[in-house]
Amino acid sequence: MTSLTRVVLELDPQTPATGSTVLATAIATLPGVAELVLVLRGVDEVTQEHADQVVAVCAQAAPGAALPDIVLLGEAEATDLECAVRVTATGEPLADAQAVVLISALAVRSWDQADGRASAQPAGLPRTPAGTVSATAVPQPRSAEPAGAGAQNLRLRDQLIARRDAARAAGPAHVRPVIAVVAQVQSSFGAIDSVCRALHEHPDVDLQVVCVDSEHDRRPHSTADFVAGHGYPTQGPDWLAAQLADPASPLRAVFFYDPWDGLRPSPATAQDVVNAGVRVAYVPYGTNVGAGEKTMQLAYNTPMHQLAWRAFARSPVQRGLYRQFCVAGDQHVRVLGLPKYDRIATLDPAGEGIEVACDGPVVLWNPHFTFGPDGWSTFRSYLDRLLRYAADHQDFTLLIRPHFRLFTDLPASTEGAALLSRMTAAAQRRHNVVLDRGEDYLPAFRTADAMLSDASSLLSEFMALGRPALYLHRIDGPGVTADAQYFFNTDVATSWPAVQGFLDQVRAGRDPFAEHRKNLVHRHFPMLDGSAGARIVDEVLAGLAAEGALTQPAAAR
Repeated sequence: MTSLTRVVLELDPQTPATGSTVLATAIATLPGVAELVLVLRGVDEVTQEHADQVVAVCAQAAPGAALPDIVLLGEAEATDLECAVRVTATGEPLADAQAVVLISALAVRSWDQADGRASAQPAGLPRTPAGTVSATAVPQPRSAEPAGAGAQNLRLRDQLIARRDAARAAGPAHVRPVIAVVAQVQSSFGAIDSVCRALHEHPDVDLQVVCVDSEHDRRPHSTADFVAGHGYPTQGPDWLAAQLADPASPLRAVFFYDPWDGLRPSPATAQDVVNAGVRVAYVPYGTNVGAGEKTMQLAYNTPMHQLAWRAFARSPVQRGLYRQFCVAGDQHVRVLGLPKYDRIATLDPAGEGIEVACDGPVVLWNPHFTFGPDGWSTFRSYLDRLLRYAADHQDFTLLIRPHFRLFTDLPASTEGAALLSRMTAAAQRRHNVVLDRGEDYLPAFRTADAMLSDASSLLSEFMALGRPALYLHRIDGPGVTADAQYFFNTDVATSWPAVQGFLDQVRAGRDPFAEHRKNLVHRHFPMLDGSAGARIVDEVLAGLAAEGALTQPAAAR
């Protein structure tokens, strides 16, 4: 191990159990990504008695877990030891909370680097997030009431918030509170757009969008230019750092729309925000339709999900998935609909679309990027057949909008590069094959008459429009969650003949399931009213006001 992947945790040999919370986090998150060095303060030479004592404390901190290899040193031996993180477990709640945040942040970051990811959505399972003490990768169903390490983390978070609230109350008054939104991936900004609009138009608060450029989204314009183009005020990470460092600043809460802290620089991470005592509100960029053990961990049990002051869900079923998989339970989750559907509910068909040369129907194809047993992609199965079908039937347009990670992940393999080459060549050569790589998918939605899609949020949103949609289901894949079972209430294909039949039907103008889809939308999208963003802002502001954090107390004015 290099010093960049070494964590030094200092313990008091007289009362080592006082560091159990921090130790539990280290045991659960660091194996395989970082070396754990335990240093006994005030001890010159470690004895067998010390070692037995530490093993007993470790076993108590993480019952049932297989203990990792641990280097045990005396204080003098560790004086000049290089490391990525050095923390002290004191048993004092606020200090231990900061130690937990530092260790878990390093674990996620180290796992990201080891996995070679450069993406917005991890394809695999990270180490168990901060505060959990089980060695198993997938949590068992939990009650709504957080317990154990999950409850401890929430208490620590609340203490950090209370300390900042108290410091702010003693400082100068600010007339208008500020709510920030951290923006990075442009293609998923629609998930938070109506929240930004509601905040920007609100008479009692100011909005600031903290813009972070993305190395994996690969867009021609900076995130700041993109957000400014939507009419919102922008700031950089330095502004956020200054706000977090000043308890008297007007910053009251920070919204995030994806949970991938490992892909954002400090201080634009949820853990930085929580560590400063500022409330985090989480709005998911996707509808989290994909199932699978690894995916459920990523969708509901990262540090973002565990530490958020508010998280928002589209349905009671989705809230139940927090209850089942998140160590923090679901008490912080509010079912108010998702802002990404606001754009669907208010979609103007006369707005910007995709230019196509064919007068016939347009079928939008949305292939996912995840191959292998944990993935949903049918790209490899259907690409050549769809291109051949388009060549044989030039009375319709095949509009391809792949998940953007296809362009970053597939070139790494010979087969993947060949698939991409055939797709782009067909789009260049054939008038009825169009490739859409724009920042936003709404122009493609306006243009499309029907859709083919692997399991994805885009399929969920397109279905809410009530147009024909075919779910490309992989029998050997993980399937979809309990909140997306409605995918099976529409057209489903598990092989090429079903895909071909759907295309033939669209080209012929036949739509036998139109009435069925209307009922499906009514039943499964009850809050499709264009107001989810406004409801979320109202909920956040009401919550801040209820906790006395929205405005300065009169005594401070």
